[in-house]
Amino acid sequence: MGIMFRTMTDFQIGPSHTPPMIRRLIFTTCVVSIGSTFMSLIYRMLTGFIGPEYWLSLSKSGLASGYLWQPLTYLFTYYSFPYWFTFSYFFSLLFQMYVLWWLGSSLINLIGDKSFLIFYLTTGILAGLTAALLAQATVFSGPAAPLIALAIVYVMFFPDANIFIFMLFPIKARLLIFGGLGAYLLVTLSQGPWTQAILVFSAAIYGYIYGAVVWNRSSPFPQTHRFDEALATFGNKISSLFTGTRSNGKIVDFPNKQRTLKDNEFVDEMLNKISREGKDSLTWREKRRMRKISERKQKGN
Repeated sequence: MGIMFRTMTDFQIGPSHTPPMIRRLIFTTCVVSIGSTFMSLIYRMLTGFIGPEYWLSLSKSGLASGYLWQPLTYLFTYYSFPYWFTFSYFFSLLFQMYVLWWLGSSLINLIGDKSFLIFYLTTGILAGLTAALLAQATVFSGPAAPLIALAIVYVMFFPDANIFIFMLFPIKARLLIFGGLGAYLLVTLSQGPWTQAILVFSAAIYGYIYGAVVWNRSSPFPQTHRFDEALATFGNKISSLFTGTRSNGKIVDFPNKQRTLKDNEFVDEMLNKISREGKDSLTWREKRRMRKISERKQKGN
């Protein structure tokens, strides 16, 4: 592809480790996509009608017909009709799996398998339903929606990551990803159908809201930080409804000295957990609090 990525100090084409959840998502998407295309090709030759690909993809007419599984199954079904197996089909599927591998592997190490899967399915389903309900005769398929949401959240976690184009020209991830999404949106609007642009836009919005509300992340643009904080506050209030009075040991009403003691105890507990089970054993909440403690210490609080 001629693109290399650098998130820390070393050059690399992709992540050095592929988490099992990412492997399962890639495997499921490829098997369901290629399998449904192959079965649809045979079904159409025998009956003259569109088969499994349409049943598993997402459309307003499909939902009206009672195919209520479509908001989930469309994420793993790459629709190929009427061209079936072509170079473009395989190239597009391969590229999307590459994006899932690269972005997903980087993010899942921070938030954990369960949190990543919930995010992937939630943003994909919401974006798909939004687009399908506003569309008339468009069929949506493939993991584009959760991948767009994933790209937005990736920038929220790694705003200063460097991406090297053709192994030579560095560019900030936020500029490349937002620029690429903007260009893709313009091309979609110019070529049609406009309903595809709704899927792109809604996926980006849901990804941003999810990152701010659930993980308290801010966008890389200072102009949105006040709104980011409002969404994070809302997310914390919602979280407190389910956790009661517990707050993972961080009691913000305590004096700073007492809070620091609590933080130190938490850090010691996390270091012991890492020594026993490895850094991947930390949940995204634990990693988030470790990061906040580090930020407070750097500011001298």
